[in-house]
Amino acid sequence: EYFMRNGSMALTVFNVHVLERLISVVTTTSREVRIGTQTALTCAISNVLPSGVTVQWRDGSKNLLDENVQTSSVLNGKQISTLTFRNPEFSGTYSCFIRSNSFVNSDECSVTVTLGVYVVTTTSREVRMGTQTTLTCAISNVLPSGVTVKWRDGNTQIDENVDISTVVNDEQMSTLTIMNAQIDYQYSCFISSNTFPDSAESYDVAILGVYEMKVSSYDVLAGTVATLSCSLEGITGKTVRLWWSNSKGNQVVNSKDHTVR
Repeated sequence: EYFMRNGSMALTVFNVHVLERLISVVTTTSREVRIGTQTALTCAISNVLPSGVTVQWRDGSKNLLDENVQTSSVLNGKQISTLTFRNPEFSGTYSCFIRSNSFVNSDECSVTVTLGVYVVTTTSREVRMGTQTTLTCAISNVLPSGVTVKWRDGNTQIDENVDISTVVNDEQMSTLTIMNAQIDYQYSCFISSNTFPDSAESYDVAILGVYEMKVSSYDVLAGTVATLSCSLEGITGKTVRLWWSNSKGNQVVNSKDHTVR
């Protein structure tokens, strides 16, 4: 600033302290995975200065997380920090806290990242050849947007006789109806997140076991002894129970009840 003092020019110098802040962009990646599936939450910070930023992860209770956290160095003005879960068991909300390394007086910011963990339970069946049956795939602890379920026969997707429920009490159920069971087979139930499409797809297997039943019938004279037989072919090797019943559905008292292994 220049001004006149007693007819002469004087110079006054003001010391100006400038607090500089840089506007960075933070992008997070949340995941929804099957229980026990390794995954990682990410926090990407772009438009950072060469000295980078410091990133800290905290859980829903604000506890600082030190293990399985990794933050990259600055590359093309960008840093990525990851929080890895080796064997996730529970859903949770986590926070990614970011602080400037260049300007320590800058405000710290935080963003929320979500981990969803669901459980898959399949129901297999063993039925008589030619009968109708249903295989089920139940997904519990899903997020409100639910999941997409696809059934596959080997590498071929099955579109017919497939149904999936809406989310009720954090659970969805998908069914595959086999109209005319003929052979033993394994069907796969593939699950993908509707909330976080970048999440890893998971699958489980439902087994269809088909056996053939052969029954012998005889015409005999009244009062004579007759023996009827019933045989199973193609059972899976697990224990099954056989018994006889009459036309009214009552179990025959003098029949031999066999356990077949």
